[in-house]
Amino acid sequence: MQEKHLFEYAVIRVVPRVEREEFLNVGIILYSRQQKFLQCTYQLDEERLKAFGRTIDVEEIAEHLLAFERICCPAKQRQAFLFADIPQQPISFLHDPVLILFH
Repeated sequence: MQEKHLFEYAVIRVVPRVEREEFLNVGIILYSRQQKFLQCTYQLDEERLKAFGRTIDVEEIAEHLLAFERICCPAKQRQAFLFADIPQQPISFLHDPVLILFH
């Protein structure tokens, strides 16, 4: 029988203009302390993002997403250090598990 493991997640959402209440989900971060697992995956659809407005800097958003990936997938020598610093209690992604990139 398979063991049960707690996994938490956060959706990465791009919000080009907050006042318009429009957003585009572009990725997800998946975490399990018990499994020592932290991974980020994303897909940036440039055409859909440009539909929000032609002035959106897609390269800047891509750089921010790459930062998420670098944090979640560190070099193996840093991985043990990062997991040692994570608190023992479950991480709360506030009440809504969404990480937002504002443009």
